Amino acid sequence: MSMLLSADTIRLGARPANKSEAIELAGLVLADSGHIEHGYIRSMMEREKQANTFLGHGIAIPHGMAPDRHMIKETGVAVVQVPDGVEWNKNERVDLIVAIAAKSDEHLKILASLMDVMDDEALIQRLTQTTSVDEIAAALNGAGQSFDSQFPAIEGPSIEARIAGHAGLHARPATKLVELAAQFKSDIYLEYKGQRASTKSTVSLLKLGIGQGER
Repeated sequence: MSMLLSADTIRLGARPANKSEAIELAGLVLADSGHIEHGYIRSMMEREKQANTFLGHGIAIPHGMAPDRHMIKETGVAVVQVPDGVEWNKNERVDLIVAIAAKSDEHLKILASLMDVMDDEALIQRLTQTTSVDEIAAALNGAGQSFDSQFPAIEGPSIEARIAGHAGLHARPATKLVELAAQFKSDIYLEYKGQRASTKSTVSLLKLGIGQGER
């Protein structure tokens, strides 16, 4: 898979006054780089009204509504660095805005790399202050994902499932799965291509990078 994030879609040192301005700025980066029509920015705003895209650790992933995917010209990712932070919601500060415009599931590699970044607080701090777009691109275009190898051996029943969603196991369905798993006391894991993730951790699930139709 070719890299989705390049220097052309990274903006450093932004100072948006609020969340709406931050989302608009990220959307304009995608529009100016030819990835979306300008109307898709409104879709990103509407998505935010329906579901919070704040991931934690100072990172948010604004993206548009599924019915508006026709306004995506080409799958792309834009990063806006906000060194002084911007309030996303109450008690939520964002320093890195990772805007996603995905026609299908090509963006899952970026999400998986983003989860690795979230595991490294020192790296997050460095990326929020760096003056190098190449450093941000390298971190989010990372080739590999790390997983916790200390999971116990699985005991108990298991089932095989297929990811039906057109965008694969991205942030929203992963969050729903975590909410469902939280209702059970048992440890529940998802295995994919020899890797295992806890269904009680959105970060772990997104690291798997599971696309549509995968089992």
